[in-house]
Amino acid sequence: MAKSVEGGVAYVVPAGTALPTSAALPIDPAIKAGDLGTLAQDGLSIGETRESQTVPDFDGNDYITFQSKYSGEFKFKMLDVDKETVLALLHGAQNVISTPANGVHGNQTEINHTGEQLPIQGFLFTTRSGGKLRFDTIELGRVSDVAEFKLESQDASGVEVTLKASKDDAGRLFRTFLDDGEITMSGPIVKVFTIGSGVTDYTVTVDGQTTSSLSTMTAAALKTALEGLSTVGAGNVTVTGSSGGPLTASFTVPVSVVSAAGTGGTVSVA
Repeated sequence: MAKSVEGGVAYVVPAGTALPTSAALPIDPAIKAGDLGTLAQDGLSIGETRESQTVPDFDGNDYITFQSKYSGEFKFKMLDVDKETVLALLHGAQNVISTPANGVHGNQTEINHTGEQLPIQGFLFTTRSGGKLRFDTIELGRVSDVAEFKLESQDASGVEVTLKASKDDAGRLFRTFLDDGEITMSGPIVKVFTIGSGVTDYTVTVDGQTTSSLSTMTAAALKTALEGLSTVGAGNVTVTGSSGGPLTASFTVPVSVVSAAGTGGTVSVA
């Protein structure tokens, strides 16, 4: 079963935050804070351009051809045009001034259109196809063009942005990381749930999917709840242990992040 993935999202990476070096979840919370919102269905294209020059010999025949230019750009269309991170990307953070509601007016936003050059920033793009996950990272990127912005009453507003990449210290315009979604396992993944004495009910989350609340602290109840998750599935986990715990779950499908939350006490997962 494919692991839960996030895809079709663009992020501005804060200065000083390390870019991912693999197509792997979860995404750093500092990067998730720079989420640019929803992208249009066909709203992302990645282009690499190579320009060549040919040098003729004395007789006018082609003598040698060499690459004279290499460039990379990303074009993407964002739909959440009022999102603060989007406004900061389009106009510069210093030109977006927000004032909270004051009882007379709602939240107010002032945008100063100064025309000054936008900053160089890091970016992350995540896309997916089924269980396959792709991360594209840009260490040095700058918005070079913003398409005409239309306010439409009968359609969702959107804005298309062109982002130019510059080479990093290693000479890379951008990096691409691919995960084919085919995870091999050498054995079951084992998680032990220790239930605190004051716990009256608890839930378990596996790769972003959460069980219903469990008030029965038995192995059978936990097994049933886990098998109901799309990230686990029927027959893909066994649970052993006495009522009240600790309870040991052995997963025969690849799971990444398993956590639990209890009412009245703590449920730990190790």
